[in-house]
Amino acid sequence: MLLSDFRRRLNRWSRVLDPRGGIITLTLDLSRSGPLPPETRQFFKHRVLKALREGNRPLRTLAARIEEYVTDQVRPESEGLFLVAGSNLWETIELPVPLQNFFWIGSAPYLAPLLELEERAPRSIVLVADRSRVRIMESYLGFLEPLAEVALQGEERNPQRSVNLKTSPLRASGGRITRRSDASNEKRTRHADERVAVVFREAGRKLLQISKEIKPATILLFGDRASVPGLFQHVPKVLSTGLEYLGPSPETERDLKSSVAKALERRIKKRRIQEVRRVLELRSQGHLVSLGTSSVLGRLGEGTGLRFYLAPYEPVPGVVCENCGARFADQRSSCGFCRGKVYPVSLTQEVVAAKLARPETGVTFVTSPAKWLDDLGGLVAIRKPLKVG
Repeated sequence: MLLSDFRRRLNRWSRVLDPRGGIITLTLDLSRSGPLPPETRQFFKHRVLKALREGNRPLRTLAARIEEYVTDQVRPESEGLFLVAGSNLWETIELPVPLQNFFWIGSAPYLAPLLELEERAPRSIVLVADRSRVRIMESYLGFLEPLAEVALQGEERNPQRSVNLKTSPLRASGGRITRRSDASNEKRTRHADERVAVVFREAGRKLLQISKEIKPATILLFGDRASVPGLFQHVPKVLSTGLEYLGPSPETERDLKSSVAKALERRIKKRRIQEVRRVLELRSQGHLVSLGTSSVLGRLGEGTGLRFYLAPYEPVPGVVCENCGARFADQRSSCGFCRGKVYPVSLTQEVVAAKLARPETGVTFVTSPAKWLDDLGGLVAIRKPLKVG
């Protein structure tokens, strides 16, 4: 899936609103066995379909369509499903990586699972190299697409270098029959190395060009250890610092995808641990951290939040005023400022929508059980330092 297409869909969905609360968001884990693994089947039947069939008429109508799609139309190779549905709304994304089983009915599509996936499986470059060719691929959201390939070209046959067994004199040496001296063998090896260097040099040139176009989060390299040093010599220095060698090339494309996914998940897990450690340190120092959902909403409304912390599959409920747009971290029946009518929302989705509107807004997805986040209402923010003068 192209980055531009995915981002376009996210931005479009972030503007969808139905104050009546009739928009369904469904994500499914399809990764364990068959088109619908046992755990997912139970979740889908007893949680999703049961809730929709007990709802109003529009929800009951959507229940039938969703059931037909999930059971009969999802491709068997898909490992994750994202679906949003509502009045005049039906969108699906089938993914090669799993999502958690999750179900939400609200006034807007709940996009945190997709944004978390994009952070977990970001746009990256994958190199697979040996002495005969270098493949350059793009990894994004678990999809692996070829971008370029540089291969060793076959040499034209040189009749002057061919050996005619009928006319060529053979010399005996140490009881062995030889045709070429050690010098000629060295020359042949040197010539082969020069041809491989041409391949690596062209691969480095293409890599730099592609990197400028797609701006990858990282570059992952697979290849035999004999070839990697030669390729490293021709990778531009501006890229070599962000390149990670992951060992020999996997035997199958499926194994390659799995190795890429695991490497990217290790990177983001390490970064999230560092970001959580930072907010906990700031909290212990008693400054720059907004604690409690209401305080976080203030930072969100003022645009003074530097980084927000949330659990992507645990929406924090709240309401928004239809008249003035004020957000509240409770289930009140009217706006506390203008007394206008309010409608229910996910405050987590409000943070995600702000992230999509202002990409510089930092968001850390807390995917491991975190009592500290639960105790603080499910949302925490680091606020921007006050400017002096």
